Amino acid sequence: MSQRPQTLERPPGEDPAGALDAAAAFSYLAAHTELLPNLGYWEQDAQHRITRMIGPQSSAGVLDTSVFIGHTPWEMGGTPALGWARTRPMFERHEPFEELVIKYVNPQGVVNHISHTLQARADAQGRFIGYQGVFKDVTRRVAMERRVALEHQV
Repeated sequence: MSQRPQTLERPPGEDPAGALDAAAAFSYLAAHTELLPNLGYWEQDAQHRITRMIGPQSSAGVLDTSVFIGHTPWEMGGTPALGWARTRPMFERHEPFEELVIKYVNPQGVVNHISHTLQARADAQGRFIGYQGVFKDVTRRVAMERRVALEHQV
C-alpha cells in the first residue's frame, strides 16, 4: 500500500506559470494510484531553492521533505556521487539531470540514497525560473549494487 502524499506550499508570491498545474496533476496521481509509491515531485526557483515538494509522508527511515523548503540542494546536507564542486556548476548551467543520486543522512543517522531527475524551466520570455522534477528512494538499489560489486571483488 502506498503512502498518502505530503504537499508543501511554496512561499506566497512565487507561482511560475503552469507550475501549480503540473504539481496538482502529480499530486492527484500520487493520491489516486498505486503506481507511484515512493515517488515525489519537486520544484526550485531561479536561485535553486526548493519551493515545492510532494512526496511520501515521513516515516522511519524516510527523509522529512519539509526541512528542504527554502534551501538549495547543496544546503540540504546530501552528497552527490560527483561531489558538489562538480555538480553545482551543472545546476548553474541549467543542465538537465537524469538519475542524479544524492546520499542523505537523516537526524537519526539513517542513510538514504535519493535519485533525482530534473529539467530546467523557463518563463514565456525564455528566462530560467528554476527546475522541476521527480525523486525516488533508491537506497535498496544502491545497497544491492554495492553487494554485487563486493562479491565480484572476492
